[in-house]
Amino acid sequence: NMFVNRRYSYDLLKKIKKCKIKYFAQTDISIAEDDKMLALLKDSGCSILFIGLESVDQQTLRGIDGNHWKSKYLEKYGFYINKIQAKGMGVLGAFIIGFDHDTRATVDNIVSFVRSNNLYSAQLTILTPYPGTETRNELEKQKRILSKGWSHYNCTEVNFKPKNFSEVELQDALIKMYSDIFCKEQIISNLKYFMKHFRGNQCA
Repeated sequence: NMFVNRRYSYDLLKKIKKCKIKYFAQTDISIAEDDKMLALLKDSGCSILFIGLESVDQQTLRGIDGNHWKSKYLEKYGFYINKIQAKGMGVLGAFIIGFDHDTRATVDNIVSFVRSNNLYSAQLTILTPYPGTETRNELEKQKRILSKGWSHYNCTEVNFKPKNFSEVELQDALIKMYSDIFCKEQIISNLKYFMKHFRGNQCA
């Protein structure tokens, strides 16, 4: 998250503006609450914000962190995405599937959310139990780790036994999500949306 220290970030963005470059940055959805920051981001040349939304399922988000930080923002996701993109910066939303609360409905809801909120783009990945993480430790305790070969830890392969999917079903779900979100019809729909709403204030 590039902008956790807001006071430092204000000064940083003023410096970046002098470079006269176009760039994208990684942050969190709460950035939309800071109008000064959004204005500085746009003015400094930021064209895309990569934001880890992770899921649109309340139970899943509650399980991601002990403070339930992300779940508290879920109901504001759509509003804040629209606010950021209205400034002329696209939102690249990142989503993960395969959490224990996830079902087929969760997967469909993510696709629907990406479409209905006109995200500039989306990163879709499968839950990956990297060594050293709490997720890995918990899955190992439950004897649910399938592969320890490092080459398979690429966020697109299933390396554990999912709770509500078979391994094949979860793998297929990811492929279908990409097909549904990046099909020709959806790309054209997104293009029309950005051309209509952000003409003269382009995201890229």
